[in-house]
Amino acid sequence: MATRMDLDSELVHESIDHPHVRSDLCLITKGQPFRGRVYSHRRRNNRQVTSPVSAATISASLRREVLVFFEGIERFRQRLAADETLCGISIYVTDPQVTEAVADSVDFLWIDLEHAAMGIEAMRGHLLAARSRRCPVVVRTASSDIASIKPILDAGAPGIVVPQVTSAAEVQHVVDACRYPPQGKRGFGPFTPTDYGRQEEGYVERANDAVFVAVMIECVEAVDAIDEIVAIDGLDSIVIGPMDLSGS
Repeated sequence: MATRMDLDSELVHESIDHPHVRSDLCLITKGQPFRGRVYSHRRRNNRQVTSPVSAATISASLRREVLVFFEGIERFRQRLAADETLCGISIYVTDPQVTEAVADSVDFLWIDLEHAAMGIEAMRGHLLAARSRRCPVVVRTASSDIASIKPILDAGAPGIVVPQVTSAAEVQHVVDACRYPPQGKRGFGPFTPTDYGRQEEGYVERANDAVFVAVMIECVEAVDAIDEIVAIDGLDSIVIGPMDLSGS
């Protein structure tokens, strides 16, 4: 994509190359209406043919670009199922350039919201950087509360790790909070993952299938309930927290 801005006329011009669509878009700022020309280029009888393309056709052609929210985590799941050993890195700082710098050198990223001085706003920057590199991401939440889980998923996190669970009932609550009905009880508000409402068709099913849910075993109560916990449908993984577990 090439972009040019004329500061005097405040005109933004974008040329977008796509396997199916080539477009020249002009956008006038200060609330002026969008004006653009979109053309499809194809050959007919060895002759180049140019014709207008509807907005619906563009949306369909670019739909696969929106699904990058799930590409990384689905590949991550497939590699785990194939018994691969994956190496990731924990992100404790707020600067998303760190994620951009390391994403191509690791198998996954672990963004920490439990111990790090980081909020949802900084996490969103890391998610954007990771998606641009198709890198799988899991986010460690602060707790198992819905208020902790929901904004992380709605911001586009494809996977979560919930710390300090103590029982199978709590883990079931976590699994339900990560999936939409009828599989779970997640409320609907995924503005970022649905491209701000443009790509809602099929989203619920894809999100329910793709979301990666893990919990941390860090206390004796969780150890005592481990057989019940790992039997919960929809739980993808457990993570051992040796430091907290040693003091439990």
